[in-house]
Amino acid sequence: MGPPGAGKGTQAIRVGEALGFPLISMGALIRTLFNRETDFDAQGLRIAFGDGYKEIIASAAKKAIEELKARGLSWGELTIDEIHKMHDSGKLLPDEFIMTFLKAALTQITNKVSKGILLDGVPRTVEQAKMLYPVLEAVGIRELKVIFLDVPREVCFDRIVKRAQEQPTRADQESFEVRWKEYEEKTVPLLRYYESMGVLRKVDGVGAIEEITRRILDVLS
Repeated sequence: MGPPGAGKGTQAIRVGEALGFPLISMGALIRTLFNRETDFDAQGLRIAFGDGYKEIIASAAKKAIEELKARGLSWGELTIDEIHKMHDSGKLLPDEFIMTFLKAALTQITNKVSKGILLDGVPRTVEQAKMLYPVLEAVGIRELKVIFLDVPREVCFDRIVKRAQEQPTRADQESFEVRWKEYEEKTVPLLRYYESMGVLRKVDGVGAIEEITRRILDVLS
């Protein structure tokens, strides 16, 4: 976890490769469910789920809906197409679906994730964080560590805006401001929650990519 421009995606890949843990991206799962995965998504999902990743993910979504229906929740009455339309309209998918979908996907590859897993893009809310523990327990994981890449605001701005363009426009500045505000409103409370749980590990996210990876691995060890 970390602010925009902290290098979360880059470090997640490097740490996953170093530890031999599959990287599960919630965004990749959602995009694949709606047949919109990128080449990068497909590469990571094949490593985690195998060549039949599309079928596994589609099956996981159906199982998630069935479980929600069995629990008497309204989302259990919807179809994948209806969920797709809601997502495209800009509506947030509810925490119950996101976490049940994640659990259904992971339980189909328990043999690959029981030793360890890296999560990217989930949880995004404190409620999702609370729901994550039983999801991990379902695949045999009983220890959670949250890596927070600590990067100052001005460094993040330079990485995102200044390195992309020598002369950032007003629109570039405003776009960064929107992303930073979302980080403060959504991610910071989640960091405080994990800090109160004693599982947050802060890592200096400034420096060479290789050095930051080493710091993360040192913390995890």
